[in-house]
Amino acid sequence: MFDEIVIKEPNDPSRKPQYELKQIWIPKAIALISEYPFFDFFSGILLDLYFTVIHDQENSTSEQKQTFLIEQFVKELVDGLPPYQKGLKIHYNLCSKYLIERDVFENRRVELKIPSDNNLAFVNTRFFDRFFQLIKVEDIVALYSALISEEKTILIVCEDPFELIPISETLISLIYPFEWCLPIIPFIVSDPLNPSYDLFEFVNHMQSIIIGIHRSAYQDVKYKIEDEAEKCHNIVVIELIDCYAAPATKDSKRGHGDASR
Repeated sequence: MFDEIVIKEPNDPSRKPQYELKQIWIPKAIALISEYPFFDFFSGILLDLYFTVIHDQENSTSEQKQTFLIEQFVKELVDGLPPYQKGLKIHYNLCSKYLIERDVFENRRVELKIPSDNNLAFVNTRFFDRFFQLIKVEDIVALYSALISEEKTILIVCEDPFELIPISETLISLIYPFEWCLPIIPFIVSDPLNPSYDLFEFVNHMQSIIIGIHRSAYQDVKYKIEDEAEKCHNIVVIELIDCYAAPATKDSKRGHGDASR
């Protein structure tokens, strides 16, 4: 909540304007930012916070209602989580009665286990499952070769932009124990109604980079790649499967060819 000064202009120019102070409510947004990709752990915390504030408070009687301060919640969260270290196990106990009653999380808590030095690195298994649902079998060898060699730009084409972050994180985990030390742009925003060929020039002249774009933006890049195929040997295009699209019929499959790679 913050105060806003509203100026009311008088009808009579000779009179001074009047000032009125109004309070404005703005919805709060909380984002957990970390150097480490503990997405499921953070999602569980935010989910618990949401149901505690929205569902539990609204569905309780006036006698049961308690003042829930988000600022206090954030303070306890920051002070209660230990610093990062290998082999650490963290347990976050749920606050929301809604989540506890429905056993959304096992043992009524969200757990995070960080591997020790003599174990494999931390990976998000849910991201891996999603990655292999979206990737085409014929693209796996070309993709892995480009990741290991770091000699080509990897262009990821996806229908849902929210899938690009999990895909990018999975690509980094795939080459463990090696590390990807070059730039990563999970998603480039483009206007599908106003196509620009500058996107192709950007992709084609960047060496060894991972870029994600929406399928609508890829149509223009695709035509340029087909027209200048001899100049695009350093681009590996990975078109992810559109899980929401209707299955193609045999006739429709005959009329379309594969994208140039």
